[in-house]
Amino acid sequence: MARETTAFWNLFFLDHDNRGIFFRVTADGLPVIRGAYGQKGSHSVAGYHSFELNYLAHLYMRAHVGRGAGTDSNFCLYFRPSAHSGQHSINVLPDCFKPGTLQLVSVRVNGIERPELLSEAENFQVPLRESDLGCDVIVEFSAMQPDKTKS
Repeated sequence: MARETTAFWNLFFLDHDNRGIFFRVTADGLPVIRGAYGQKGSHSVAGYHSFELNYLAHLYMRAHVGRGAGTDSNFCLYFRPSAHSGQHSINVLPDCFKPGTLQLVSVRVNGIERPELLSEAENFQVPLRESDLGCDVIVEFSAMQPDKTKS
């Protein structure tokens, strides 16, 4: 999946003729260039896709590619919930991961390990205290190995 996504991006989102990045393409890889979508050279469009591609490629590569003896499939995501948000929890599950793909390994708030925050790990909800708001929340994930016994 990670390799296919990367290949699709490189084949269809990059405008190899004009050295740009298409903002949107169809499922068949045809560029959508009507209206604002034709402005592929703007800083926001090019930056958005570059940042998004790097983020997703990192997550998918860590979770799906190269798993085996001697490899580490863990990765961390960093959050900083606003001090004035009033949130009681944050959903930390990255987009496009189906159930059973990832598990939470650890949660650190302001650099301090907080194992009690793994209580809702199966739902990928991290409960927060009011004092946690405005602080760095680091969530470590691990890719779950596929169950070979299921057919």
